[in-house]
Amino acid sequence: MSILKIDMSNKEVIVEDFPRDNLVGGRAMIDYLLTKHGIPTAHPLSPEAPFIAAPGLLAGTSAPQSGRMSFGGKSPLTGGIKEANAGGTAGDKLGRLEIRAIMIVGKSTKWQVLKINAEGATLESAGDIVGMENYAACAKLRQRYGEKISIIIIGPAGEMKLANSTIAVTDLDDRPARHAGRGGVGAMMGAKGLKAIVVDSADTSLRKGVDADAFKKAVRAAVETIQNNPVRKVFNSLGTNVCIDVDGDRGSLPTRNHRHGAFENRKGLCSNTMIELNNARGGTMGTACMPGCIVKCSPIFYDSDGNHVTSALEYETVAMLGANLGIDNLDSVARMDRRCDELGLDTIEVGCAIGVLNDVGLFEFGDAAKAEAYIEEIAQGSPMGRIIGSGVTQTANIFGIDRIPAVKGQGIPAHAGRSLKGWGVTYATSPQGADHTAGVVE
Repeated sequence: MSILKIDMSNKEVIVEDFPRDNLVGGRAMIDYLLTKHGIPTAHPLSPEAPFIAAPGLLAGTSAPQSGRMSFGGKSPLTGGIKEANAGGTAGDKLGRLEIRAIMIVGKSTKWQVLKINAEGATLESAGDIVGMENYAACAKLRQRYGEKISIIIIGPAGEMKLANSTIAVTDLDDRPARHAGRGGVGAMMGAKGLKAIVVDSADTSLRKGVDADAFKKAVRAAVETIQNNPVRKVFNSLGTNVCIDVDGDRGSLPTRNHRHGAFENRKGLCSNTMIELNNARGGTMGTACMPGCIVKCSPIFYDSDGNHVTSALEYETVAMLGANLGIDNLDSVARMDRRCDELGLDTIEVGCAIGVLNDVGLFEFGDAAKAEAYIEEIAQGSPMGRIIGSGVTQTANIFGIDRIPAVKGQGIPAHAGRSLKGWGVTYATSPQGADHTAGVVE
């Protein structure tokens, strides 16, 4: 097993052995490396601040749900330690290559692509993909490096180093629809001058356990447990968007700038409506987000003309760009989600930032056209777009708004802590701020 250590300033790539029995991966690996190499007083976007990418501990094996990728460092949004994770195919490929983490320091004066394969890792010019949105940039990279690669990439928001920028990972259909969304990880990567990471695991195979038979037995037991879990069955058939009704019923669905916990027009956003639209348009439910995913909770959403819009229309997005903005139309939400995917933006933070503008008369709840226009302002890099793209806390501070739905600078996600007391405690105490992945306490 190895860790890639890369200095973007001098293009140095070091392959460092990592003990196989040091059982850290994903979020734990980021914590481990940042504690060891990070400088607490460094600016989050400085050359000295490490940016880290790490697959899960069991990535590249036959273990179910093991292919997620974690990204992190010191957050430009919160000022503290941050990890965000995503599905996609990169985690599995890095695992097959026996790479436990990539740690990047320094800053390149020109945009680079990091190419990783069985022969090693090299930095190459990003060239003609600089400034491109994610879908078009990924198509160019596949032309350059082949169709079987996995791509980790930042969009224009990450290039602008906006504190609300994400990192996209290509999915099983080669679409950059899986995003590590929270905390400005896209800005961390962009600050290094790194536009994309291309991973090619050709000529590799699945990693096996030291005791192969015992590992197979453990995998079978895990698969059986997950398959038989009733929550898996619900998410597989209805998607995570089933929480529109679940959270609406228990008063924890953020509505109209987190002022209410239920949305009277939620029928326009719910899973049953999504299924009806998908059935009529050729969309699907029950899609896997990564190799080895047996929950398969993602929908692929199409517009009324049968064109693909987005492959990850999840609950958090629908709630924050829908109910939180008083919008009850799934097509509008899906269009905003696609634009956020293209630009590399966290839909939770965007929904929070646009929502607070209602307090100063700059947004009327239910105005989907205005919400979409604000996202286009981010694409253009206008002053207003950069404000919204910097997150809800920055947006509120600039406009003198004192009611800010955020903890440690990060917008509160779509499980309201006033109704879900355990979540509220998690938001308040996590070093990552308001983060729905920091621990679920019902």
